[in-house]
Amino acid sequence: MSVPPRAATLATALAGASAVALFAAGCGLPGTPARPLAEAAVLAALAPARDTHPPPTPARTLPPAPPIPARPDEMASPAPEPRGGPAIAAWILVLSADGTEPVLGAIRQLLDFQGTPYDLWIAADRPGDLTPDRLSAGDRGFYQACILATGRLARSDGTAWASALSPAEWQALEAYEAAFGIRRLVLYAYPDASHGFNEPVPVDTRFQPVLARLTPAGSAVFPYLAPDAALPVQGVWAFLARPLDGATTPLLVDAAGNALAVVRSHPDGRETLALTCDGNAWSLHSLLLAHGALSWATRGLFLGERRISLAAQVDDLFLPTRLWGQAESQPFRLTGDDLRGVAAWQATVRARPTTGNFRLELAFNGGGIYSGDSLAAAAFDLSAEFAWVNHTFTHRNLDGATYWETLGELRDNHAAAAALRLANYGALGLVTPEVSGLGNPGAMAAAYDFGIRYLVSDASLAPGGAPGPNIGVPNAMAPGIFEIPRYPTGLFFDVSTPAEWEARYNDRYRTFWGRDLTAAEIVDLESDVLLRYLLRGQWNPLMFHQANLRDHGAGSLLGNLIDAVLAKYDRHMRLPVESLGLADLAGRFAARTALAAAAASASIRPGVSITLATQRTAIVPVTGLETLGAEYYGGRPIARVRVPAGMPLTLPLEPATP
Repeated sequence: MSVPPRAATLATALAGASAVALFAAGCGLPGTPARPLAEAAVLAALAPARDTHPPPTPARTLPPAPPIPARPDEMASPAPEPRGGPAIAAWILVLSADGTEPVLGAIRQLLDFQGTPYDLWIAADRPGDLTPDRLSAGDRGFYQACILATGRLARSDGTAWASALSPAEWQALEAYEAAFGIRRLVLYAYPDASHGFNEPVPVDTRFQPVLARLTPAGSAVFPYLAPDAALPVQGVWAFLARPLDGATTPLLVDAAGNALAVVRSHPDGRETLALTCDGNAWSLHSLLLAHGALSWATRGLFLGERRISLAAQVDDLFLPTRLWGQAESQPFRLTGDDLRGVAAWQATVRARPTTGNFRLELAFNGGGIYSGDSLAAAAFDLSAEFAWVNHTFTHRNLDGATYWETLGELRDNHAAAAALRLANYGALGLVTPEVSGLGNPGAMAAAYDFGIRYLVSDASLAPGGAPGPNIGVPNAMAPGIFEIPRYPTGLFFDVSTPAEWEARYNDRYRTFWGRDLTAAEIVDLESDVLLRYLLRGQWNPLMFHQANLRDHGAGSLLGNLIDAVLAKYDRHMRLPVESLGLADLAGRFAARTALAAAAASASIRPGVSITLATQRTAIVPVTGLETLGAEYYGGRPIARVRVPAGMPLTLPLEPATP
């Protein structure tokens, strides 16, 4: 990144007591504040540290910051667990023949991203071990739902196929389901009479895609899906078969009346939801159906939560970028008109049915602002339209920066935020240039001392990844700084027009695809990737850059990509898409990270109560639990209950879902 010479003058001015006034004057901005900065109290507390800095202590251990608050909706009080009726653990039993079924990845992905606890039982590794005492003890059931990767858990020994469970194990499983009212979900079933089907016809949907639609009963099981949408089943084997009799309720059917998902009621009271198409963690139909199928299996009450998130962060605002194929002497930098166009486009996104709170978060570098800057003037006028996060003053790589150099970068950019009166600026967050400095003790010590408490890491690189989905990690150099993994995208930092994106993309992927792709094909492919990020419940922010916001005559590249993602999303989904800034994401990731370490568990007495317990104090999200402060998301309650370590809490339940 290159910085205009004006930056050096500004940096000098910003070091003085009248930094904000000098900065505003140099940029041609009004000198009278139009509105207060966000987190004013935090900024005021940090102000003295910007003038007098204690000398850093090398190789010190920094104290951890207080936990990022994640306010629970409901504060329960300790209470004895009421007796009466069976007590069933809020835990899922996932059964696999040998752990290799593709569809197994789809359900494990869902459970992991939701934070829903489960046991994976690989039958081939534990022959004969699924005995009654593995499933229950007296009136205590150990699992609230049973999920089978395939209908009979068949596996091959090289010569023949046979079930990985013995007849005695099948009998134990069915007896448990019948005795405790446990529902079974089969992710990929051969449609035979036991699952409620007539004879099937196999279809290879790689060559013959199947379009399926919800029945009225299916809309009740999958209420978050658009009721009139055609759900594509593609790229997998599927079996088409008609329901056997009145004990089979179709949920998903094709144009000929063949059912691809049914609920079968058995004579002994058991219930099974079976799908007749294979899937995997990337299959669109698996991503669309898995959550509803799980909700059915658990009767709508389970630990964890599913939320759809689209957090787009745009780096390098106010800096120029050397574009792909362009001379270094002719870098591109956004204009005020570009930013106003982005704000207008953002308003159209907010008008969509699922994205009413969509907001870009702009990672800015104040050192790129110059006298008479139309972009700075537009940012001043439009600051409330966006969220803002510190990206350092000059975009200096922090891998080799000293404590003082890093501190100056943060301080000067913070003063730039004050000059611009940024309404949604969070002083506790940071996006480091090129995700640098996270392993530099001096840089991280300076960031912590300045007040930074969370920043992004690179989810595509180790060690910038995370130990689990929607989980962050403390920074290794400064444990009081929380890292949130951010995902890169296929929209490169140095492209601003469709022609540039085509050239850049094809230069990198021509060999892979065997030909050049058009801009429209690239948008289609990349929007498919981002759509799947949304559908699997991934909260991680996405990385874009300032050049991607250029008005190329038909919007911006970022706008074109997001529009394509949301068009595909709205075709199938009705759940709201959340758009959180780094501050809110930090709170959510911190709460999920604490939950993952808390060993949370629950015991359900159907229609009576749920008792929550943790080994460490944590806020436990419970989907389907109605409490006084529960949030409704997509029409269903999600309660957040603060559970102290070692102090089980009991809350009442509404009557069980039929």
